[in-house]
Amino acid sequence: MNEEEKETVETKEEAQPQAQPVRITLNEKDAKNTYCNFSYSAGTRQGVLTGYGMHDWQFGRPVRVDSKIEMSYFNAKRFLSTLNEIIKKHEGVFGEVETDVNKRIKKEGE
Repeated sequence: MNEEEKETVETKEEAQPQAQPVRITLNEKDAKNTYCNFSYSAGTRQGVLTGYGMHDWQFGRPVRVDSKIEMSYFNAKRFLSTLNEIIKKHEGVFGEVETDVNKRIKKEGE
């Protein structure tokens, strides 16, 4: 394996009755790491579109969208399953991740 092939992922193809692990080698040499505090998604006939960006939460200022990804519904469903497992493990260690901002804000005296 050369230096560009940094990580190997094992997965099982769901369509096979008795799936065997498939080794997939990832080349992340040109991948860019970014952080987002804002995301959106939309469905099209062909697939799911997601966008990621940064927002400074100042009223009237637009969200700077840095990247958009479009994927098939098949891949979107597999991605959703993976995210659900990751979040479930995180919440098992650190507690529930609250998505309602009003419930996350602590009031005076709390």
